[in-house]
Amino acid sequence: MAEHVNQSLSLTGKIPSGPFNAMFDYRGCWHRDAAATRSLCFDARLVELYAVEAPRGARLALRGHVARDVPTSWDPPALAAFIDTHGTHVVVGVRMGGKDVVCVKQLRGSALEPRDVQARLKKLADATFSQSQSQDRRQSSAGAKGRGSSSRRPPGPGSAAWRAFRSPVIHNKDDVVGIHVRRGGVDDGQGHDEWLATVAASPDVISMAFVPITSLLTGVPGRGFLNHAVNLYLRCTIISSQLNPCLCV
Repeated sequence: MAEHVNQSLSLTGKIPSGPFNAMFDYRGCWHRDAAATRSLCFDARLVELYAVEAPRGARLALRGHVARDVPTSWDPPALAAFIDTHGTHVVVGVRMGGKDVVCVKQLRGSALEPRDVQARLKKLADATFSQSQSQDRRQSSAGAKGRGSSSRRPPGPGSAAWRAFRSPVIHNKDDVVGIHVRRGGVDDGQGHDEWLATVAASPDVISMAFVPITSLLTGVPGRGFLNHAVNLYLRCTIISSQLNPCLCV
């Protein structure tokens, strides 16, 4: 699954990316998360409004100071500082719009069969994306607004700006975790159709394309050391004699 998500981001390999971790609410080192997981699946609705991308075949180049910052020897603190400052990849494309995603994460302790996990996903997706569910939520929201006060309040956790960044909705039953994530639009827990109508006015990043920063440092002294350090960083191999500090991404 991580490899599938990586391909959509123009990344190679099976090491989980940030968007993958956000989808499935992973917060630890990837090999520990993988060991605790039995299966993953998701369903999504995406609307892309526009995209900004580097032209295909364009010769990309980093600013001169980035190349000069590359340590020329195996210096773990300096390599860690470079990664902390410049990152491991360069963004070469951004797609804007909205996405409404439901994910199911089956933990190792779950005894459910794959067909049962897929049934959980279908039930969650039907409840999230169906028109009847949107109507029920709209009526509930209208009733709540009718009982509310008409006085103005300063922006806060209930405002549109805050609702656009609402945390994922997560529930766990029988070691099967259901996750609902929205990006873009104004999300106050309304139905899918109502949320969709807000995307055009409040788009967000729904996908990005990356290239490894080391691919743009060909011929730069120390590139090999940096490449090795980046691999350690992404694998979250915390070995003080090799790279310290090293953080999960």
